[in-house]
Amino acid sequence: MTFNGFTLMRTRVSWNPTHYMITDDLVAEDLKAEIPKMCAVTESCFFPLIHPSNTDFSRFIKAEANVFWLDPTHVGFRSDLPKCGVNNTVVLASLQVARYLGYSSVVLLGVDLSYVAHQVQKRNSRDWVSSSADPNHFDPRYFGPGRRFHDPQTDKMQDGFRNAKDYFTGKLSIKNATAGGLLETFDRCSLVQALG
Repeated sequence: MTFNGFTLMRTRVSWNPTHYMITDDLVAEDLKAEIPKMCAVTESCFFPLIHPSNTDFSRFIKAEANVFWLDPTHVGFRSDLPKCGVNNTVVLASLQVARYLGYSSVVLLGVDLSYVAHQVQKRNSRDWVSSSADPNHFDPRYFGPGRRFHDPQTDKMQDGFRNAKDYFTGKLSIKNATAGGLLETFDRCSLVQALG
């Protein structure tokens, strides 16, 4: 399962993800031209139908057979999809979807929770616009000039991952194969180990 700006990775890899997900309204609006391309090559895509900010994702995402709408108005962790708590990061929402789909283990890759400040214009407390290359993701265009995003509140994300560990213990094995980073909630493994 890949997320958000994975659209930029498609020229670098020779495979397509099985699942794709966005829960952030600003990211979805910025990627609205790329989302149909991702949906065309994935088995299933997951998006909020109505974001808590009242953004209607169906305005720019076509309802196809492989598009599944989530109800993100719930907090915490849920097993009764489409109800799904986002909990400050798409990754935490994806764990609920993975469990619902029947996965018994998840390996996180690229979830480092390390953020370096870069130049942004703060329109309000939740709407930031980048004015420089993104130093925090695999591609400097990810949240590069003109891209919108929210304050990356890593403290809340850390709390969310700790809560996820409590919630999913005995239900979903979660390991972290990310090289480096600040997420220490889950046991570490290498990607080679994770793939067996």
